[in-house]
Amino acid sequence: MSNIDDLIERRGENVDIYRRSQTGNDEYNRPVYSWSKQATEKAIIQPVGNMAGVGEVFLESGEKVIGDHVGYFQSGSVIQRNDQVEWNGVRLDVKGVRVNRESGVDRVYEAIMERMIE
Repeated sequence: MSNIDDLIERRGENVDIYRRSQTGNDEYNRPVYSWSKQATEKAIIQPVGNMAGVGEVFLESGEKVIGDHVGYFQSGSVIQRNDQVEWNGVRLDVKGVRVNRESGVDRVYEAIMERMIE
């Protein structure tokens, strides 16, 4: 375990990770999907600041996201793009995951997440 993993273990909160999978087809032969829980993990989730220049996150595509969330997950996390994370009763849609490596070893997963409006 790295120092970052230790920090997430001590300071992180339990979050549930959900993944979408196709469960069949409807009467019009369109795919039907459901969400299934993949894991409960420790993570540090932080809202992204909305002040100019502070807390701006640039995805690989260059899209700037303000007012959403960034999650830091331990190096062994199952988190992937298009998953959903449930944190404090709120569902967050994972828009991108950046793996931070040091000397070829995964150190921390940084997930850019958007709040789900239902």
